[in-house]
Amino acid sequence: MRLSFELALPPGINQQYYTHRGLHVLTPQSRRYRKAVEQQMLRMYAQDLVSDSFLAAMRQGYLSLFFRYYFETPLRRDLDGGLKITVDAITSGLGAPDDSRVVDIHLLKYIDPLRTRLEVDVEIVEAWDWKAETESPWASIALTLPLPPSINSQYVVVDGQRHRGSALRRFRREVKAAVDAHAVHERIPATFHASGKPGYLGVYADFYFKNQQRRDVDNGLKSLLDAFCSAVDVNDARVVDIHLTKRVSRAAPRTELQVELFDDWQFTPEHAVRSNQQRMW
Repeated sequence: MRLSFELALPPGINQQYYTHRGLHVLTPQSRRYRKAVEQQMLRMYAQDLVSDSFLAAMRQGYLSLFFRYYFETPLRRDLDGGLKITVDAITSGLGAPDDSRVVDIHLLKYIDPLRTRLEVDVEIVEAWDWKAETESPWASIALTLPLPPSINSQYVVVDGQRHRGSALRRFRREVKAAVDAHAVHERIPATFHASGKPGYLGVYADFYFKNQQRRDVDNGLKSLLDAFCSAVDVNDARVVDIHLTKRVSRAAPRTELQVELFDDWQFTPEHAVRSNQQRMW
């Protein structure tokens, strides 16, 4: 079962949160966006665009989210910057029990300077293989990394200023060490570092948590992308294809990261996306 609809783009990451009395809280702009999405979900239900059978299946199963972001320009905004606020708004608007039911997220970056938007597909996954193991790597870069710290452990507020917490600093060091140990720099052409030159990245991550309910699949993406792109000295706005899955491994919680290099990217839906064929439920 699938539900498709269109949203406005979420606010950029720098407009989503601010620090108030030592707490990291949503900005008025973010609260307005979330309320607008929730109200759109209610209108869709009132217009019979969301069926009772879809909502019932959602409460029994799991969710797969497919986001197609249409920005004005290729490199001004990061693909991951509005993910968490959008997932929270959609799941809340649909009345999902909680975000932990989202087990699969796919994001693609396109360009439409005349009509920016976010196209969304929400699909019900009746059965999910929590312990699926990644087969032999198919992408050009494959790394096993620690799990990113949870969103509540990533930053601390000192004297009203937000700083990276110890868990996030440690994670970034571990990612840098893995990148260096696997000589990832040698596999990335110079064009990926040059301004105005072609060269884009697809990022595919399987997060293996200790249990199903402990973590949401979306809340470690930004710290993962920031850490990897910083370690390889590539602008994370060059990431145009992201696919995340949520798995469980009590014995070995980890991130299985694969990164594909694209010499060019068409920024249109006609672009062939390799991950659609390679990554199946």
